[in-house]
Amino acid sequence: MLKLYDLAISPNALKVRAVLHELELPFETVPVNIMGGEGQQLEYLAKNPNGKVPVLEDGDFVLWESNAIIKYLASLRPDKHLLPTEPRPVARLDQWLFWQVAHYYQPVVNLAVEKIFKPMAGQTPDPSLVATLSQDFMRLSAILEKGLNDRDYLLGKLSVADFALAANLFMRGQLGLDISTFPAIQAWLGRVEARESWQKASAQARIQL
Repeated sequence: MLKLYDLAISPNALKVRAVLHELELPFETVPVNIMGGEGQQLEYLAKNPNGKVPVLEDGDFVLWESNAIIKYLASLRPDKHLLPTEPRPVARLDQWLFWQVAHYYQPVVNLAVEKIFKPMAGQTPDPSLVATLSQDFMRLSAILEKGLNDRDYLLGKLSVADFALAANLFMRGQLGLDISTFPAIQAWLGRVEARESWQKASAQARIQL
């Protein structure tokens, strides 16, 4: 059985759980207390030298980096059609996955540090940094809005890219991120979040938040 080293509130772990449920692949989760230092233990670093979640084990095959994981999982169930096969759709998929990691995720994860993790550690958020990160999020959301214009999903039909991008927005309420001026994003997110796979994947994270 597939084994997922997991942290419920991690957007990167959330996307993997959602894809696993969407593909109807049986898996077990191993919670990793990243904040408590478990990611830096030697046994875990042997699985992921970055000390982060998620990590997937498929027998003796160990894989880290969430977008690599969801592409691998989708390849195990080609009948579910979450992974395109033609060169141009594949390239478009990779475009969104690379953009998610390099750009869209950055203001979100840094806002989480300022608004969630700093207060947990008794520290005060930097208001000027929060403002800058929020502006970055809005600027990047305009790019996503344009990409979703006149289509239900990023590639026209559901793919792993939709789960990757939607996971970025899971904590939008806690981070004070307003997407009300982006109707295409709102409609798309509603479609993704209404899926049974997403509901299952996000249930534990909602409890912890």
